[in-house]
Amino acid sequence: MRLAARRVLVVSPCQGDGTFVAGALKHLAGEVVQVDGPAAVLELAGNCCFLLILLDLDCDPQWPGTVQALQTVAPGTAVVVYSRLPDERRWIEALDVGATDYMAKPFRAADLHWVWRSTVDRAAGTLGGGSARPPQSARSSDSAPAVGDDSRAG
Repeated sequence: MRLAARRVLVVSPCQGDGTFVAGALKHLAGEVVQVDGPAAVLELAGNCCFLLILLDLDCDPQWPGTVQALQTVAPGTAVVVYSRLPDERRWIEALDVGATDYMAKPFRAADLHWVWRSTVDRAAGTLGGGSARPPQSARSSDSAPAVGDDSRAG
């Protein structure tokens, strides 16, 4: 896989969350681009080759339209959405409009590594559909910092 195709776009209005996500993926991806809102995401996704787009649903009240538009301007790009809101209907709607997977805050760097690994496997054709989520027993349960975890501040 070309290095250019290993780009990740992180869309988050929360500087701490975006920085955490970008930092956790930087050594895995060829390049991590971070933007603070949905305005630039469609233009960037249409003009650059991204393997993965991580979209914070909390920053975009029109997120269903954004996810659908990403399928048009960047077909084949994995779109993983995340949010603090524990509304299961929201997750189902995200998957219905084209998201590849979802993550609920708080999540840890290990969760992002699972998402990255499954995205790369899908792109290489070695993973046939399904969720990027590891089995619950394999998920990180340590006290490492997490996105959306207020205890990491300070």
